[in-house]
Amino acid sequence: MSSSHTVIIHWSSDRPNIAICVKKIKYALNSFTDLTFLIPTGFKVGDPPPPKFLIFFDDIAASINAACILCHHLPRKLKEKIRWFNADMSMQYKEAELWKLTSSETWGLCTTMSFGMGMDVPDILLVIQWRVTCKLAALWQHFGRAARDKQLTSTTILFAEKEHFDDEKAAKAARRVR
Repeated sequence: MSSSHTVIIHWSSDRPNIAICVKKIKYALNSFTDLTFLIPTGFKVGDPPPPKFLIFFDDIAASINAACILCHHLPRKLKEKIRWFNADMSMQYKEAELWKLTSSETWGLCTTMSFGMGMDVPDILLVIQWRVTCKLAALWQHFGRAARDKQLTSTTILFAEKEHFDDEKAAKAARRVR
C-alpha cells in the first residue's frame, strides 16, 4: 500500500461501532493458519466461545477447507460450532444455519457472498475477509454484517496477501538489486 498510490477519503461513517483492521497473511494461503487465532491452543469444552464471527471467502472450496481446519482445532464435541455457508446449500439448510447462528448454537460461519442481503444477525462481533480478492463495494457489504445492533462494537479484519504491503515490495525490490 504505497502512499503514492493511495487516495485518502475523509468520510463520516454511519457505523462508528465497527473497528476496521488490515493484517498481513503470514502463512501459506491454503493452510488458513492465520485464522486459527479464533480457537486458542488447548481450547476445551466449557471454555468461553470465540466472538460470533463470519469469514468471507472468494470461493466455496476455500470456505469449506477453512471451516474444516478451524473445526480440527476444536474438541470433538464442539466440531459443529463452526460451519460453512454457500450457494450450493439448499434453502432449508441455509435457513437452519442462519437460525443456529442467530441463536448462538453456531459460533461462526465460513461463507461466500451468499451470506449477504437479508441476513440481519444483530450480534456478529467479528467479520473477516480472507484475501484481497473482492471489490471494495463487496468488502464494505461484508464488513456491514458486523454489529448490526448499534449498541455493540465489532471488529472487521481484512487478511491481505504479503504483496500488498510496502515493506514486502521494498524487500522484493532489494532482492532484485542484489
